[in-house]
Amino acid sequence: MRLSLFILSAFVLAAVGGCIEAPTTLPNTGTGVDDVVNSLEGYVDPFIRNHDHAVAANHDLGFHIKQLAHHPLGGNVLKSSGAHVVDVQNGWLFVGAYGLAADVDGGLYILSLAKPDEPKLTGHFPMLGNVGGDRSVEATDDANWVVMGTESIDCANHVNPFGPGLFLIDVRDKANPKLADYKPDPTGVHSVIVHRVAGKDYAVTLGGDATSNGQNIWQIDPQAGKLMPVGSVPISHDGAAYDDPLLGKPLLYIADVSNLKVYDFSDPTKPVKIGTWEPANNKDHYVHAVTMDLIEGHRILALESEDWGKKTSPLWILDATNLDAMELLATYENPAQAPADAGGENGPSLAFSTHNPRLEHGIVYMAHYHAGIWMLDVRTLAKAHAPEIMGYFLPHDDNGGYKPASSQSALPLPTNPACFGGFKIHELPNTMDVEVQNGIVYGADLHTGLYTVQYDKTVVPMMGHHH
Repeated sequence: MRLSLFILSAFVLAAVGGCIEAPTTLPNTGTGVDDVVNSLEGYVDPFIRNHDHAVAANHDLGFHIKQLAHHPLGGNVLKSSGAHVVDVQNGWLFVGAYGLAADVDGGLYILSLAKPDEPKLTGHFPMLGNVGGDRSVEATDDANWVVMGTESIDCANHVNPFGPGLFLIDVRDKANPKLADYKPDPTGVHSVIVHRVAGKDYAVTLGGDATSNGQNIWQIDPQAGKLMPVGSVPISHDGAAYDDPLLGKPLLYIADVSNLKVYDFSDPTKPVKIGTWEPANNKDHYVHAVTMDLIEGHRILALESEDWGKKTSPLWILDATNLDAMELLATYENPAQAPADAGGENGPSLAFSTHNPRLEHGIVYMAHYHAGIWMLDVRTLAKAHAPEIMGYFLPHDDNGGYKPASSQSALPLPTNPACFGGFKIHELPNTMDVEVQNGIVYGADLHTGLYTVQYDKTVVPMMGHHH
C-alpha cells in the first residue's frame, strides 16, 4: 500500500520565510491509542523544495523534539565536524567522523554516557582517511572493542590515500584508544555489523570486496587483539543483527540493494538464509537499512530505501513474524511527498532521503539527511499499518567556531563525479545516522556534530508502550 499522511489538497499554503505551513491536525487514524500524538498543531513543514539556503530560519525548525546537548566533535571555524555514524554500548557512545575535507582529524570519538542526556568527550582516535558509510562503526557489547570500516572514495570530495579497509580499535582505555588490527580492502568497507554469539564477538563487513580469501565475517579475538576470518555472506550494502525474541537465536538482516535477506546467524561461520523480501517496485528504490522490534508478539521490521532522484524515499513497515512470507503493512513517505532530491534542478541529491532507522519500544527513530531526525509511532499493530508522526528536529547549531548565517557548511560543494553528479553534502543539516537508548536519541550531523535530543513529553504525553 502507499501511505500519505497528508491529503495534499488539504494543505494550507502560506509564505512564511519560504516555508509551507501544514494543517493544524492530521486526519484521525482511528487507532484509538494516543491519538493526541497525531495532532500537528505548531507543525511547520521542513521539506521545503528548492529553498533558499541563505535563509537560516528555513533550517531552525523542530516539532515535539527538544535538544538536550550538542557537541561539535572536531568542528571548528575552518571545517565541518564530519560526524557520520553513531553506536551506543554499555554506557559509551562512539561516533565515526570523516577525515580530510570534512574533519581533518576524523576517526573515532568516544563519549561517556554517565549522564545520558549530556555525553562527555573522553577519547579520540584520529584517522585521516574516509570513515566508511552507514554503519561503519560498531562496538562490542562490553564496549571494549570497536570495528571501523573506511572507504576508498567518498562524497566529501576526496579519495582516501591512507589504505581503506577494516580496523579493530582497542578502546578498553577510553582516553587512549589504540589500533589493534587492520585488514586492507582496496574498494573500502561501507558498513559493519558487530554481534555477540555464544559468548564470542563477530563482525560482518559489507559494501566492499571480501578482505581475506573471500570471507567477510570475522571473529574478534580479544586476547590477540585480532580479526580472524571465519565465514562469509554475499557482499551487499548494510544490515543489522538481533537476538531474535521469537526463535531464541541470532538473526542477521542484510539490505541488499534490491531486497532484504534474513539469515540464521547461530553459526557465524555458516549463516543460513531463511527469508527474503523485496518491494514490488524495487527497481525504483535502493533497499538500504533495517531495524527490528517485537510489537504485540509480532516481529516488526522498519526497512528504508536510500534514494536520490525525483521520487519520494519510502520506509517500509513489515510484519516478519513469518520469515517465509513477510507482509508489507505500510509504506511511509514524508508528509509533503517531497522527492528525495528536494525537487532540485542540479542533478541527483540525497537531500530528503530516509536513512538508518532504529526501533525502540515500537517507535521508529530515523535520520532523514537534510530533513534532520524523525520519530514515527508504530507501537501497536494498528499503528504499524498507519505510522504516525511524533516529531522531528533539524540540527542547526554552531560548528565549534563556524556559525553559518547562510546555513551553508564549512565543507565546500563537492565536485566528485562519483557523488551522483552533485550530492549536495555541503548543505546543512545533513543528518546521516541516529542511535537511541531509553528514549534519548543521538544524531550524527555531518556539519555540526553530535546532537542529543528527546521527545518533548511536556508537549504531547506518551501513554506507555504497547507490546
